[in-house]
Amino acid sequence: MAEKRKRKIDDECRQFQEEWSLKYFFIKSGEKTLSAICNETVAVMKEYNLRRHLQSKHQEKYVQLEGKVRSENFSKLQNQLIPQRTLFSKSSNEMNP
Repeated sequence: MAEKRKRKIDDECRQFQEEWSLKYFFIKSGEKTLSAICNETVAVMKEYNLRRHLQSKHQEKYVQLEGKVRSENFSKLQNQLIPQRTLFSKSSNEMNP
């Protein structure tokens, strides 16, 4: 009997698409996708997972935004994440000289 090889997510070579940033309020952080709204990551980098996260957790406030208002909100959230990320990397570098 032939043994079936289990499909691994790592073998699929999923890559973050830049269009997902504005569409689903996600940014790429290292090898993970990070929600610009709540700083949560998604287990598998698939468009369906990003859309589901936005619709299930941020339905009321962000799903209905369109056009310039949407891009302004995304830019604001993204700019708030940058200082947080640099603060964490700076403190970890100070602890491990």
